[in-house]
Amino acid sequence: MTEKWNVYKVFANGKRAKFPMHSFDHEDSDSVNEYFISSVKTNFTTKQQNYKYMVVRADQPQAREESSISDEELLNKKRAKIFRVHLETLDVDVSLGENIQFGLLFSKETDFKWQWTVTEAGTNQFLAAISPKFVRHSDALSWIDSQI
Repeated sequence: MTEKWNVYKVFANGKRAKFPMHSFDHEDSDSVNEYFISSVKTNFTTKQQNYKYMVVRADQPQAREESSISDEELLNKKRAKIFRVHLETLDVDVSLGENIQFGLLFSKETDFKWQWTVTEAGTNQFLAAISPKFVRHSDALSWIDSQI
């Protein structure tokens, strides 16, 4: 029995396109990938032949996989971008490269107030301040969220 198959482009970031770019009919589900490569893909342009593709049977669910990143992880990524931007505006020796981290600090270096800082990874040694000082922890969190 002949079945219809949809071909989706897979992007460099690993995500699949929303809509199929091509459809074809084929009988054997075990050999569909070989058939696609040898018969269907050869009709694509040279540029299209270099792309990666995913072949999905048309009568199966076509929904893409949801992102596995939680809201908290996404917020942390956005915060890290903001920290990097602020770090570039400061006159700080960043020769430590990957050995720096950002965090909310409450210590002697911040006059025992909450402050977003650049610290050395592993030792948490204070390197530079990124934000103003805050009396309340919640104010510091609100400040960084407003920067996003």
